[in-house]
Amino acid sequence: MNTGTGHIGTMRVSHNLDGVIIQGSIAKYLHGENMTPLSRNGVKMAIEKLDTAINLSLSGVAVGSIEIGTSIILRENPGEYLRLFGDMRGYTKTAHSKYGFLKTVSYGTPTGAYQFCAYDKGREMADKKQPIPALFSGKHVLRLEYRIVRRRGIRNKLGQDITAYDLFNYEVYRRLQSLFLEVYQAIPKTGRVVYIDKSKPMTPALLERLQAEQWRQSYPEKYNAVLQSLTESGSLTAKNIERIRAKDRRQGRDFSMSDKSPLIAELDNHVRTAAKSGA
Repeated sequence: MNTGTGHIGTMRVSHNLDGVIIQGSIAKYLHGENMTPLSRNGVKMAIEKLDTAINLSLSGVAVGSIEIGTSIILRENPGEYLRLFGDMRGYTKTAHSKYGFLKTVSYGTPTGAYQFCAYDKGREMADKKQPIPALFSGKHVLRLEYRIVRRRGIRNKLGQDITAYDLFNYEVYRRLQSLFLEVYQAIPKTGRVVYIDKSKPMTPALLERLQAEQWRQSYPEKYNAVLQSLTESGSLTAKNIERIRAKDRRQGRDFSMSDKSPLIAELDNHVRTAAKSGA
């Protein structure tokens, strides 16, 4: 036969006249679950295990898609953090909920080559009736994943094609961690705490500005609904919408009037740590 499909562990293996295609989570292949993040050495162990299983060296096999992710234990339910993920420039945001519970927030570029996804990992595994590792049992776990789903996208981000063995190369591994962190940090986060500097004079105009910003940060969905309604009615032009969005982005970085949500501050610290570990 010239074509065929089968499985080695949790990996799907297909072959045709053009070669062999291997699909699946190497974390799940190594550990039996993909909740536990892989270190660089873990990636190496998984690739070498797969090498042996298929009796074929993957040292020259090109990678067609990559998923860089981590699972983070948080103080509160993941939905509390997901609600604070705003709209990102250049990406389309999609939110998924079930029975009123926000489960997933995902972002994708128009071409589909780049994606970022944040979701309640514990709920996902419970829905699929999958066993949860002891480290994460009974905890609030948020999963974050940056995906490059096309080979061309990999070349654009890394400057070259990469092989399966490159995935545990130190420089490549660190570059992928950096890309993950860059995209996470590019996502605007709402829920910022607006404060009043009582040591400075207060004017009606400034008070109105602070109150408006607090409302925007506290109710981002309502704020966006107002903008959508005004745009659809013709009251706001595309140019003015862009000006409003640019102002919103500036205010989101203005630490003279507000600071990040305590929940986002907690999450940021975990993400930075995760993006610098395991190498």
